[in-house]
Amino acid sequence: MATVLLITKAGGLSREIVVSIIPKSSTIPFAVDVATMAGGNPALAVAFVVATGTFGSVIGLILLTRFKIYDPVGRGLAMGTVSHGQGTAMALLEGEQQGSMSGLAMGLAGIFTSLLAPVFVVWFVG
Repeated sequence: MATVLLITKAGGLSREIVVSIIPKSSTIPFAVDVATMAGGNPALAVAFVVATGTFGSVIGLILLTRFKIYDPVGRGLAMGTVSHGQGTAMALLEGEQQGSMSGLAMGLAGIFTSLLAPVFVVWFVG
């Protein structure tokens, strides 16, 4: 969230876009609620979540292999945190352990995003 906040603020994007992109690392229901409560656009939040999940599910496993990360727990946690449901589906194709860790990471990422995103909005977006 901090990286996205810095990039969007440096790019001079509007408050609505910044608030809508901050919860992109959670699932759609979390992102819609966070964006709505913070004054963002729920449709934009959905688009950012889908784009993040798609991008992560397409290149996530390739990058993990490229960087020699072969541990099933690590691969699953990475895919669930970064790529949400789509990443979890890809992790499950690799194995049950990767899929279960990915599901756990996806849920935890949603919880932490819903707790931290409003703080980021209040402190840094205003």
